[in-house]
Amino acid sequence: MKTLLSLLLLLLLSSCSTLPVPQSKTTLIDPQGSWQVNGRLSAIVDNKAQQSSFKLKFNGKDFDLTLTGVLGIGQMNLTSSASKLRVDGQLTQLSLNQLMTQELGWYFPIEQLRYIIFEQQLLGDSLWQLQSVKLAPGQSTKVTKIAKLKHLTKPIKIKLLFQEILSN
Repeated sequence: MKTLLSLLLLLLLSSCSTLPVPQSKTTLIDPQGSWQVNGRLSAIVDNKAQQSSFKLKFNGKDFDLTLTGVLGIGQMNLTSSASKLRVDGQLTQLSLNQLMTQELGWYFPIEQLRYIIFEQQLLGDSLWQLQSVKLAPGQSTKVTKIAKLKHLTKPIKIKLLFQEILSN
């Protein structure tokens, strides 16, 4: 009986070693080209927290951002191309930062995401401080998994979780 149990245990353990290793959902990406990132964000403004999921597609400097509220309630789509900003398909004269501040009470530096994700830094932006970065495990290149940002003149803190980074 002991031999049979030992054999079964050995068989079970050996089958575990043949399970495929889960692969990260990050592929080799050209940050200046066409790519997308899906994730979650938490914004704290004046000690009030807001959470949202986001899907952000980049094509060079153009982007398409979809913000979805908690439990999928409420959605906003922002599209920027050729220096024109559209909100849910409607052209607006506001800048991205003005629009997000007006609608949400906060904003984050979307144009800096490629540097935060792929270079773990902010470039040329003196209004935001990158407070901490956690890298995605098991990557051949450094890719940010979690980033925390703090606005230097306004009471805004942003935490970004990058769940999926894909080439388009």
